[in-house]
Amino acid sequence: MTKVIHYLGPDNVFVSIVKSYRTDAMPTLLLSFNKALSSMGIPHCILMQDTSIPRPPSMLTAAHRHPCGYE
Repeated sequence: MTKVIHYLGPDNVFVSIVKSYRTDAMPTLLLSFNKALSSMGIPHCILMQDTSIPRPPSMLTAAHRHPCGYE
């Protein structure tokens, strides 16, 4: 991911990651990645275990919403 960011240039990138409720090592990795993005000045939104948007009954009819406030 960082290679792509450097290739595109920090002014052309916004990183958005939403992590599900799985129990694995991903939260630790995402916290580290969050710090790296901040140190590079890359705008980003990393949400872990976010419940602000409930899962719709059907993904086929669900409205498209971005949890970081972008649509």
